[in-house]
Amino acid sequence: MNTIFEKNIEAIKKRDSFFYGKYMEKCTSNEKIDIECKTAQAKNGEDILIISKEQNIYRMNSAYNPSEEARIWAEQFKSNTIERVVSVFGLGNGLFVRSLIKQLDESTRFIISEPNGEVFKFIINNFDISDIIANDKVYIIVDSINDVSSASVYSKCVEWIQADSHIACALTYYNDVFNSEYEEFIKNVSKSKEEAITNKNTISLFSNRIVRNTFSWFKGIENEMYLDEFAKHIPEDITGIVVAAGPSLEKNIEELKRAKGKSIIICVNTALAFMARKDIEPDFGMIVDPVVKKEQFESELSKRVPLIHDITASDEAVNENYGKKLTIASNYKYMSDLMVRIGKSRGVYAAGGSVATAAFSILLRLGVKRIVLVGQDLAYSEDGSTHAFGHRDGSDIRREMIDGINGDKVESRFDWKSYLRWFENSVNVVREHDIEVIDATEGGALIKGTTIMKLSEVVDKYCTCNFNCKEIIDSLEPNEETILKIKNCIKEDINDLEQIKRKLPKAIESAKRLISACDKNTIHKKCYDKDIEIMKKTNTFCEQKPVYNLLEFIDDNEANKVLEGVYSFTGNEMENMKNTYKKSLD
Repeated sequence: MNTIFEKNIEAIKKRDSFFYGKYMEKCTSNEKIDIECKTAQAKNGEDILIISKEQNIYRMNSAYNPSEEARIWAEQFKSNTIERVVSVFGLGNGLFVRSLIKQLDESTRFIISEPNGEVFKFIINNFDISDIIANDKVYIIVDSINDVSSASVYSKCVEWIQADSHIACALTYYNDVFNSEYEEFIKNVSKSKEEAITNKNTISLFSNRIVRNTFSWFKGIENEMYLDEFAKHIPEDITGIVVAAGPSLEKNIEELKRAKGKSIIICVNTALAFMARKDIEPDFGMIVDPVVKKEQFESELSKRVPLIHDITASDEAVNENYGKKLTIASNYKYMSDLMVRIGKSRGVYAAGGSVATAAFSILLRLGVKRIVLVGQDLAYSEDGSTHAFGHRDGSDIRREMIDGINGDKVESRFDWKSYLRWFENSVNVVREHDIEVIDATEGGALIKGTTIMKLSEVVDKYCTCNFNCKEIIDSLEPNEETILKIKNCIKEDINDLEQIKRKLPKAIESAKRLISACDKNTIHKKCYDKDIEIMKKTNTFCEQKPVYNLLEFIDDNEANKVLEGVYSFTGNEMENMKNTYKKSLD
């Protein structure tokens, strides 16, 4: 390849086809450019990046020795911690990022956020960063290009065990040039930590049910369909509607009758009973929680409505439903990887913490260009209700006043605020991809960035094309090839478990000998090299098997106690080794 651009673009194409496609779209757009970039040469001959914005000129590297500057900058982040996640604000000419990669442990993962698409275009035309792009430990997110993937990247990289060691840093001058974008970056890093800990708590609380629900799903695979099949039939201009169960739903629920047959209506499980009360049938019900209240699926509507459900969703609720079913999977690694293994990656979604956020993500995965939120109050009503028609869920988690959709103040709470932040971040991202989000809740919290409209106006203006969703769903049938793929995955996982079981006794004996050697301060003797090698090979073998990620749910409360701190080390090498071998033995 002759040019820098060709090397970089080929690396992008090989690493991430979605990123490549979005970049090529960006290149053909005629957006207004409010920033200028150029290169200059430092005293030592290295090329540096210069950015001009709003009549200010910023030199993004040292004018004398950029590589040495990058090395010194990266040294501040050196740590003995392994399996760390580092979020970096800015890509620049690659020198800072390379120094960071070199300074930190090889197990570290890097999430690079480049806040300006035009700067990125300049970078890949003028600086060879193909090595960074190709590095499978590096994830690059570029504003207005592939930033819609940011939520899934963070959920993939930042698990609860890395939450405390997840750090954020900014390249020189980047937070000055892109101040508001930097503030958003910091919020996203904080949010990823919160979500990782929330996921941990959810797993700890529901680990046994998650495993039970997953095995129940395996038993019913011959009745399951997937988003891919349904997505083929969706017209480009269709509007998607998410129906949640907030107090304001009773104000405009009747309007959904007019939207039926002219949109895709996904109703969260808590709202199905209210829809049944008004004899309104959505296109889909939706459930993602491992445990749900039985009464949510007692109505005839909830039993017959086509159901979108997570692999780990309540088996009782799923089995109670006899309608057509579409399987999806959130960021639990075993489940999301399974969807990829069977070629159904469209069904992997960014969870967001609630059924409504999941429904929003699914509409995005279906390719809908306009999403309407209904009943998404995220706030108490004036009479203290949490749900429509005066219902209260009994929860009272850290209440506080926030901005309301009607310009007033409304009372919200901690969990609703986390969903609110998720929606606001998502709305901000999808807007760059010409996806409009309309809040037709008519009450509750203000979701910044949304277009506020009455549901009656939305139906009049946007629900205009005829779309027989039921006819399409009824035509779908389980795919024999997909069923066979799942059965093969099950066989493969059972075989892998047997192999893991056979390898563990030998590794356990090695761990015991190594702990004893640490106590005697003889660990560095050659005779223990074989035990160390056995431990390494066993760990590598286990971690490479997909089924290993299902084991995280088994006896999870004990596992959490063992894993806490396993990636962090003290300054005492002998204590570090002893601690690691003890935890591996546990």
